Amino acid sequence: MRSVVMGATAALVGQLALAGCSKPATTAPAQTSAATTATKTSLGPGAYEIPADCPTDVGKPQVTYITTIKDNFDIRKPVVDQKTEYPDGNPPPKRAEQAAPTTPEKKKTRMDTIVTLGDGQSGIVRIIIKAKDMRFRDDEAAVRGGDKYSGGMFCNVKKTDDKKQVEFLAYYKKGGPKTASYNLGIYVQDVQLPDAFELPIFLDPEVENNGVQ
Repeated sequence: MRSVVMGATAALVGQLALAGCSKPATTAPAQTSAATTATKTSLGPGAYEIPADCPTDVGKPQVTYITTIKDNFDIRKPVVDQKTEYPDGNPPPKRAEQAAPTTPEKKKTRMDTIVTLGDGQSGIVRIIIKAKDMRFRDDEAAVRGGDKYSGGMFCNVKKTDDKKQVEFLAYYKKGGPKTASYNLGIYVQDVQLPDAFELPIFLDPEVENNGVQ
C-alpha cells in the first residue's frame, strides 16, 4: 500500500513526491541468502525491514539511478532531477526481452524509479538532498521497506554522515518481485525557527523493473 506518513504539523506538507551525488559504489555489497519478502518493523505502520545483506546470486551493480531533491524545494511544485549513470559511461546493449520504457505520465510520483534489470542483475538507487532545509533522519527510519515485496528487491542500505544522501541496491531474481516501494524519512526545517524545530515526514516512492516481461 502506497502512503505518505507525516509528523504532527503535516498539514503544511500535504502530498510530496521527491527524490538523488557521489561516486557509484565500486565494490559489491555483502551477500547472503536473503528472504524474498520483508519483515515488518517497529518503525510504524506499513514499515518493513530492508535486508543488510544481498542474495549470493546477485551480481555487482551495473548502473546507478540517481534522484536529486533540489534546493528551494516547494511541495506544491516539486522539483527533482533523475538521471542514470553507468560505470564506463555507456549503457549496456538493449536486451531483446526488455519492455518499452515507462512514460513519465505512468509514474505515480516524481520520486518513482524505473530500472531495467535482468535475472541476477542489480543497480544502485541513490537519493540526494540538495535542499538546504532538508535532511534524512538520524535513525534506521531514513530508509525502510514500504511493502512486503521490498525484502525481495532491495538490500544493503547506506547513508552518508552528513545525512544528505542514502542509497540501496535494487535487484531482480527470476520469479521475484518486479515492483516494490520504500519509505524515506526526512526532516524539514521550520520556516520561522529553523534552529529550533524540524518537521518529520515520510515519503513512499516505488521502484519498477521494466527490464523483464
